[in-house]
Amino acid sequence: VGKHVLISFFPMEDNLFATLSNDITERKKAEAERERIFAELDATINSIADAVIIYSPDGTIARLNPAAEELLGYTPDMLNRPLSERVRDLVVESADGRPFEFEETMRRVFQGEKIQGVLAVLRRSEGKTVWISISAAPIRTAEGKLIGGVGTASDITAMHDLQEQRDLYLHTISHDLRMPLTVIQGYAQIIEHT
Repeated sequence: VGKHVLISFFPMEDNLFATLSNDITERKKAEAERERIFAELDATINSIADAVIIYSPDGTIARLNPAAEELLGYTPDMLNRPLSERVRDLVVESADGRPFEFEETMRRVFQGEKIQGVLAVLRRSEGKTVWISISAAPIRTAEGKLIGGVGTASDITAMHDLQEQRDLYLHTISHDLRMPLTVIQGYAQIIEHT
């Protein structure tokens, strides 16, 4: 097993040099382990199918996975803009049609609140409507210090469309059942009065 040694040279009088060596094998192992953990974390975040956005405490985007870039249509230039400018380029509404309050949501997260499963509608520039479920939470150190926030957005368009189809079928079936029931009820009233 090889050792890592740090050798330092110090000039002395009469062109002589003194050397000092330290065994830094353990430090090199720790650095390699840290790099492995960061690479693993990076690969994990990049493989998540839902959009993941990690914010610094001032609201700037510190990290964005590929799913978030695709969902939001963010370019590298947009990542450096303030939150108010980034959200201005997005047309996002709450489920009831009001503008979605990104800044208010981030304020709540940075005050320590967790937000889970908020429905929103993203209207893309190419005309596509995407229903999303948004969750967010503060990121804290083990000591409790706030170091950022994380937000996720799940594309639930297929589920929303399925729910709308179900509602339409239920409405149609209940309407179609009402007609024969009305006729039967009318006949029952005639029989009752005779």
